[in-house]
Amino acid sequence: MNTTETDEMTFFERNGIRYEQRGDFLYPVLGACDNATITGVGKYGTLWMTWLFELDRRLHRKYLLEGTLIEKAMEFQEYACELENEIINTTGISLGSTDDYLSVLVQQRQKWEVAQEIITHDGRVAIMKNKELREKEIKKRLEEA
Repeated sequence: MNTTETDEMTFFERNGIRYEQRGDFLYPVLGACDNATITGVGKYGTLWMTWLFELDRRLHRKYLLEGTLIEKAMEFQEYACELENEIINTTGISLGSTDDYLSVLVQQRQKWEVAQEIITHDGRVAIMKNKELREKEIKKRLEEA
C-alpha cells in the first residue's frame, strides 16, 4: 500500500504550524517571540488576552496558533491607553490652593476609575458580541445547507 506525502506529514505541517522535536515528541512553536514583545503587551493587552481566553476560547486558540495573539493584544493595549488618556484629560483643572490640589487628585483618581470600568466593559462586550455574531453566522450556514 502506497502512502502519499500528505499522509506522512504531521498535523502541524499540514496546518502550516512550525514545530520542534524534543526527544521523541513534537512540540508546536506557538507564536515564538522575545521577552520585549511580551512585556510590550501591557496591562490592557494582558487583560484582553485573559478575557478572550475566558469568553471565547475558540478565537483565543485561533490567534494563538496563527501567532497573532500578541499582536492583537498590543492593538487593544494601544486603543485602551488612548481611551484612558482621553477620559482622564477631558477637563482642564486650574490649581489655586492646596485644597484645590487635593480635590484635583481626587477627581483624577475618579476619572481613572471610570476609564478602567469603560475599558473593561468595552473589551469584554466586544469579545462577546464578536462570538455571538460568529455563532449566528454558523447557524445561518447550517440552516442553508
